[in-house]
Formats: sequence, structure tokens, C-alpha cells
Amino acid sequence: MKIALLSDIHGNLRALETVLAHIERWKPEHVIVAGDVVNRGPCSRACLQLVLERVQHHGWQFLRGNHEDYLLHAASPEFPTHPPASEYLRLPSWSCHQDVRELVHTLADLPYQTSLTAPNGGLLTVVHGSMQGTRIGVYPETDNEKLTPLVAKGVQVFACAHTHRAFQRFFLQDKQSTLIVNIGSVGLPFDGDTRAGYAQLTWQAGRWSARLIRLEYDMAQAERDFATTGYLVGGGALAQVVLRELQLAVPMLSSFDSRFSKAILSSEISVEQAVKIWLAQYPDSFS
Repeated sequence: MKIALLSDIHGNLRALETVLAHIERWKPEHVIVAGDVVNRGPCSRACLQLVLERVQHHGWQFLRGNHEDYLLHAASPEFPTHPPASEYLRLPSWSCHQDVRELVHTLADLPYQTSLTAPNGGLLTVVHGSMQGTRIGVYPETDNEKLTPLVAKGVQVFACAHTHRAFQRFFLQDKQSTLIVNIGSVGLPFDGDTRAGYAQLTWQAGRWSARLIRLEYDMAQAERDFATTGYLVGGGALAQVVLRELQLAVPMLSSFDSRFSKAILSSEISVEQAVKIWLAQYPDSFS
């Protein structure tokens, strides 16, 4: 049995196309997409269409991540429509209303987790973040005590994503060993390695083994997509931060939010001013 696991595409069409081609050559029996196909990138619609087509015609499974939730919120009446909040939230607003548009409703029925049964009856459980929700992730350095509420109980394999940092490790819980596999990210890795990533799980000789795949793709075209799709303009100044995340393969939006969100939402500083200050920390020029 072979299972491909991919997640955190974030509208990076070029990375997704490369991963899809690699999966097609590997020929797994099951493919599970663990969320965050959309948002935080310029080609949400194209990526969503590719995944939905494979769900419909090839039996892929598609789970809901926190960024699917963000676009559903952007489509709701509760979403802010006046500045400064609306300006601060232009990324999901643009992806929802200008890119994904009529496909946004397809996200509402997505499940948050799924399980498959191995030939020996053991379970593989897949979620986006952890058992504590889509926004609480599992990191390589998470200690065993903190892992206990995050990992599904009684499973042979627990696969997750969200952190954009791929790894695998064993976790002993209730005298049972669980293989934890963090899938990493197709379109926006945060481990300093810009290559696209996904995970291969194989059942062979009575046990599971995992392989974390990294693939070169057309990064230059992925960068150009930020401009040609209108994302850099339509998404507002924060789209520049997302582009820099892509180029450096490091997370920035969470730290940016911690530093500037209160000041932006209280109109003490504009999003544009905050982004200018933030990007000054990374003076290297990019094409």
C-alpha cells in the first residue's frame, strides 16, 4: 500500500504541478490533501481546481485547513468591510472574492480529519494541524508531554501539517508507538529549503515507512505569478511579505502580526508603513 500526503499548497501553482507529476509517476493507491490549498499565495483558484478535479475523478481525499476556514470567513457577512481591519485582511479577501469566487462554497463541506486502515488493522489518521485544531501544529521540537493532546490515540501513524516543517519521529503513548509524520509544505516551506515538499507512506513487510520528498520547481515563475495574477496589488502590502516568505522559506506573517496588528487595528500605523519597516530587515533584492 502506498499513500501520498500533501498539504499547505497556498496557491503556489508551480510547486503543485511539480508535486502532482511526481505523485503520478509514483502511483499511490491513496492520496490525501491535508488542507491549506488556498490563500497566502497567488493562484488559489487554479490550485483548488486541480485538487477538486482529482477528488472527483481519482478518489483523492481533501481535508480542511485553517486557510480554507479563512476564506469561508471572508465570504461571510461577519467579515470586516471597513478599514483598518478590512485593509489588514486584504489577503483572504482578495483570494475569496477575486480568485476563488464561486468555488468558495466547496470548502464548507470538507472534513477536518480522515483515517485509513492498514492491512493489519492499524489506523493511519490525518489532520491539518493536530487533534487540538487546524491552528495548533506539531513541531520537530515539541516535547513528549506536549504531544499527548496533539496526537490521535491508538493509531500506528499520525500525519499532520500546518507548520510547513517536514519531519518524522516516533512517539510512545499508552505503551503503543506511533509514527508521527509532518507532511511539510508543497508551496511555502518554512525550513529554509525552498523546494516543494510532500510525504510518501508505504506499507511493506508488515510495517509503515515514511519518506519526505523535496522537489525543485520553477521558482522564478512562481514569483512572477504574484504580479501577473494581480495578487501583489489586490492583496495589499502584506502580499509583499508572503512573497518574501516564499523566497526565503521562512515564516513571517505570524511574527508580523505579533509586532504590528494592534497598532494597525488601532490606526496608529498603516499596513503599508508596517510592511516597509518589516521588509527593511531583509534588504537583499529579489527578482
